[in-house]
Amino acid sequence: RLVKMWSHLQKLRNSALLIRRGCYQGQRKFISFPEDRDPVELVKEGPRPELNVIRKESLRLYREILRAARHFTWADKDGKIWRDKLIASARKEFEDARYEKDPEIISRLLIGGRSALEQVTDRMAIKARKLIDEEQQQTKGLHIPGQKSAVEQGRERDEMAWKLDWHSRHNIVTGQGNGSSPFNQGSERR
Repeated sequence: RLVKMWSHLQKLRNSALLIRRGCYQGQRKFISFPEDRDPVELVKEGPRPELNVIRKESLRLYREILRAARHFTWADKDGKIWRDKLIASARKEFEDARYEKDPEIISRLLIGGRSALEQVTDRMAIKARKLIDEEQQQTKGLHIPGQKSAVEQGRERDEMAWKLDWHSRHNIVTGQGNGSSPFNQGSERR
């Protein structure tokens, strides 16, 4: 008997919900506006699409600046790390432009920031390439720390390449300070 009563209540509840939903839908269809009021004003204003695009672009630029700043690990004349200075400068620029409303000015700031970032990263890449090339020019051949380079000792390039290849094939590490040399490795393996 309790089960029948429960099922009957469920049916009544479901029908009441359907009637309620129908009433609300009917109310939505028959909204009347007063004569002096424009119905377009009642639409809620959301964020304008161009502002969303500008926000996304500014966030993208800020993240790119943070990614690029990671590579500036050296210190300036005062001993401050360039990475920290660049991040602080970018944060200040973005905070100053935070309440700017004019989309034209914001677009100019974004374009200027992106071009400055590209220039800085290009200059950094060129400088890093030069440093790598200089380092490669200085250390040609097999070099053991604390000794003269192979070129300074008068060895030929082919001989150095052969020794380096032989060392890598036999997993020999030179210059560990234990008195071993690559030429007496056979006696140590016995």
